[in-house]
Amino acid sequence: TGLLTAFGLAKQGVRVTVVEERTTLDDSPRAMVYLPSSLKALDDLGLLEDAEKVGARGHAFTMRFASGYIGELDHRVLQEHTPYYYTLHFGQHVLAKLILDRFLQLPNTSVLWGTRFNRVLDNSDRVAIEVSTQAGEQRLDADWLVAADGARSSVRKALDIEFEGFTWPDTF
Repeated sequence: TGLLTAFGLAKQGVRVTVVEERTTLDDSPRAMVYLPSSLKALDDLGLLEDAEKVGARGHAFTMRFASGYIGELDHRVLQEHTPYYYTLHFGQHVLAKLILDRFLQLPNTSVLWGTRFNRVLDNSDRVAIEVSTQAGEQRLDADWLVAADGARSSVRKALDIEFEGFTWPDTF
């Protein structure tokens, strides 16, 4: 989500700096299937053609629930309504690499690897944050701050913004 947001902003000419605590991309896939709505978003950003080169197309999507219920949807029923009547299958880490490569080709983009967000600093004119790097603490100033660091977001917590959601009691 963070890289996709960064890429979308950079494509519009915004100078973007991504702050990433890891030293490299996470190579353990979480998402593996991209549904029609995601395909449209990738297409809108000019990434779908690249995604189709690395992904396997599928049409049927099956979901198994703890109750024993099995739900299936064949996306081909959407064929008359959208060009995105299929799914793509590949790891989230592959998509992240694809986005990162395209992001870094744009002007005014950078990634600060191995950089941990510490806190938001008081600054009335712009956004200011403090980060930690191997070289020590550093202050970064910007017009905007996007909190795309997950459900346990330290940025959102620092800004006292609730995560309005819940965890399902069952695993499926």
